Amino acid sequence: MKSNIGQLQKPGALRSNTFAMQLPATILDAIALTRSLGVRWLWVDSLCIQQDDDVSMQRELTAMHRIYATSFLTIVAADGEDAEYGLRGLRGISKPRIIDQRVEPLAQGERLVYWPKQWGAKEGTKGLMYHHRMWTSQEYHFAKRRLIFEDGQATWQCNHAQWTEDHLYNPEHERVRKKPTEDYMGHEDYLKVPSLDRLSDLIGKFNSKTLRFGEDVYNAFSGYNTYLNSIFPHGLVYGHPELFFDISLCWKPSGCVRRRTASARYTGDPLCTGLPSWSWMGWEGQTHFPDDGEGEINILGEMGFTEAVTDWYAMEYPGSSPKQPIHSQWSQCRKSPPGSMTELWRCEEFKPPEIDYNKTRVQKDYSVEPESMPKEIPHHIYHCSLSNTPVSISRWYPIPMNVGESDEPQAGLHSGFQYLWCQTSRAYLTVTQEIIASDVDEKFHILKDQSGITVGALLLHDEDDGKLLQQETRVELIAIAKGWTIVLNCYDPLETENETQTESESEDEETVAESIDNLQMEECDVPGIQEQDPIAWMETWDDAKKNKQDCYHVLWIGWKDGVAYRKSSGFVLEEEWEKMAEVKKVDITLG
Repeated sequence: MKSNIGQLQKPGALRSNTFAMQLPATILDAIALTRSLGVRWLWVDSLCIQQDDDVSMQRELTAMHRIYATSFLTIVAADGEDAEYGLRGLRGISKPRIIDQRVEPLAQGERLVYWPKQWGAKEGTKGLMYHHRMWTSQEYHFAKRRLIFEDGQATWQCNHAQWTEDHLYNPEHERVRKKPTEDYMGHEDYLKVPSLDRLSDLIGKFNSKTLRFGEDVYNAFSGYNTYLNSIFPHGLVYGHPELFFDISLCWKPSGCVRRRTASARYTGDPLCTGLPSWSWMGWEGQTHFPDDGEGEINILGEMGFTEAVTDWYAMEYPGSSPKQPIHSQWSQCRKSPPGSMTELWRCEEFKPPEIDYNKTRVQKDYSVEPESMPKEIPHHIYHCSLSNTPVSISRWYPIPMNVGESDEPQAGLHSGFQYLWCQTSRAYLTVTQEIIASDVDEKFHILKDQSGITVGALLLHDEDDGKLLQQETRVELIAIAKGWTIVLNCYDPLETENETQTESESEDEETVAESIDNLQMEECDVPGIQEQDPIAWMETWDDAKKNKQDCYHVLWIGWKDGVAYRKSSGFVLEEEWEKMAEVKKVDITLG
C-alpha cells in the first residue's frame, strides 16, 4: 500500500514485529522454506505488488507469466481453508501435517505406507479452491517446476519427473513415463504457431474457474494475455485474437453461462467495467471458440468460416474516437495464392487418399479425415516450416506468425477498449421453443421466417433465456461472417418426455441389435483379418459435404442506451439471410 511501502522497502522489515505479526502462516513458512533451499529471493503477490497503485499493479500483472516462468520453482500451497494453514510438515519450520496415513504389514517384516485419496471428500477446502481459482491458474501453468503441498503431502513436478512421498524412486534408472508439467505454457503443445483450437482449450478451462470480483477477470488473465500477444499477430482484445477476430466473436457456451457483472466494491466508470458482452470475459461459465473446419487440419466441428463480411474497430466509449482498427486477417489469408508466406509455411499439393482409413481396420500412419475437411477440397496443404517446432503443424491456408518478435503487449488495445463498432447486415427472425440437440449436448433453438420455415438456429447462453421463450419471439440478428454448418442436416429435434417413453421399447431393441453388431465387429478385430472392404475416401467426403449448408454466422443482440449487447450466437442459411436482411447495412456499437 502507498501508506507502508516505504517501511516495507527497508532491509529486515518483515522480521519486525510490526509486519511479522500480520503475515499469514503460509507466507512465513514459504520464507523459511526458501531460505532452507538456499534461494535468496521469494515472490509473494500480496507483498510484491502495490495493491492501491493501478499503474504499478497493471505493470506487474502483465508480467506475471515471466515471474513464474523464470522462477527457480513455484510453491503451490493447496491445503487448508486459508493462508493461515501454512506449509505443514516441514521439519523445524512449520506445524505438523494432518494426514490419513495407512500402514499395512507385508511379508518378511516389510511394511506398506500409503495415503488413501478420497476423491470429492474435501469439498470446500483450499485444495479444491486453488485449482478452481482464476488468480492461481496462470501461476500454475507458467511454473516450470512446482513444489506442491496438497492432501497432506509434498509433490515435486518438473518437465522430467514427478516425485511424491508415497513412492520410492530410482531416478538414475527409472524412465519417465509422462512429463507431469505438460500443462506448462512453455510446453510444445503451446507452440509459437497461432491456433484458435489450442487457445479455445485454454480459455475454456480458465473461464470455468471462480472469481470473487467479476471486474477482475481481465487482470486475472493478464499474464496469459501478454504471453499470447507474442504468439498471435497484433495480440488479443479481451481474450479474442485479432487474427481470427470474426471467428472468435462466434464463441459458444459449454452448458449454461451467465453475464458476469461488476461487484459492489467497483467504484469506476459504469461504462467501463471491463466486462463486454461480446467477449467470453463478460460471461461466467465454460466457453469455447468455434471449431473452424476451414482452417486447422482434422477439426471435427459442426461449422466452418469462409469469408469476413465487415471490418471491426475498437473504442474506449460509445461513439468515441479515434477508432482503433482490429486486424482480422484470416479471411484475406484464406485467399492467399499458393506458395504464400514461404518463410513460414511449406506448401504442398493436397491429394485425397484413395481409402478412408478411419472407417476400416487397416493400419495407417496418418490420414486426413474426410469428415473434417473444408466444404470444398483444397488444392494445397500448408505445413509449418519453422525449425524449432517439435511436432507437425498443418493448416489449409497459411497465416502470419510472430517470428523472433518480443512478447511485449501490443500498444493501444489495452483494457480500455471494450466497445466494438462495425457496419453489417441485419435481419429479424423468430426464435421458437423447438430444440435440436448436437452430439455434444448443445441445444439449438430453431429460427423461422415469416412463413414458419426453418432457416437457422440459436444457441442460447442462459437457461433463463430459454424459459422466457414461452412463445415464439422476434429477435434481432447481425451478420458476423460467412461459412457453413451441419446442424440442421445432422441433428434431430429434441424428443419430448412422452415421445421418449412411447419409443423406449423400440430403442431397447435397437440397443440390443447394436450390441450384437459391435460384438461381432470385435470378434473380427484380429491381426491379419479385415472385416470390411476399404471405403473410398471421396465417397465419405462427398457424404459429409452434403450435410454442409452455406450460412451466415450471426449474433442475437439487444439494445440499451443506443448500445447493442450480445445475447447469443447462431446461424442463418445464406440464401434465406440474403432474402430477409435489410438492404442497407447498419452501424453497430457492441458493448
